[in-house]
Formats: sequence, structure tokens, C-alpha cells
Amino acid sequence: MPVTAGKPIKEATIWLGVVQSTATVEIKQGENAGKTLVYTNVVRELTPIGLWKGQVMRIQIPRAAVMLPETQKSVVLIQEGKAGPIIAAAWAGLF
Repeated sequence: MPVTAGKPIKEATIWLGVVQSTATVEIKQGENAGKTLVYTNVVRELTPIGLWKGQVMRIQIPRAAVMLPETQKSVVLIQEGKAGPIIAAAWAGLF
């Protein structure tokens, strides 16, 4: 059984994030008004897709069900419990 902070992990939430490689934003107000910022790896949607209990598992999701037209990548996060620390993360191969 996986362990974090010296205690066993009983279950973890598996999250799928769809990611836009870059996003350009024009700032309209505040001290940065008139500037244009470019953000990288912007998570556009984060969806729970399963519950991990320390066993090998496989999750299959149709690409069309999760990807948005402006997104190019995806990431999988494993989070202890429902709101605990992230214990694993990886880019997912949806292409």
C-alpha cells in the first residue's frame, strides 16, 4: 500500500486536466492595463475520473469526451483523499 507522511494511503482521487499550451490575455485594468500576457499550460477543465486504491488500474476515456477545441494536452493528477496533497502527476497521452 502506498504511504505518504508516514501513513498508508487508503484511496486517492484521479483527476484529468485538459490543458491549453498557451493563452494570450490583454490586461484591461489595474497596474498592468494595456499589457499583453502569455500564459503557458493553462488548465481549462479538471474532472475527477476515478478512485485509486493502490492497485494497478486502467482508465479509458474517449478523447472527444474530454478535449476542448482549444486544448492540446492533458495531465493526470492523483490526489490523496478528496482534498489532500497531490501524490503523483503525469502528462497523459491522448494523441
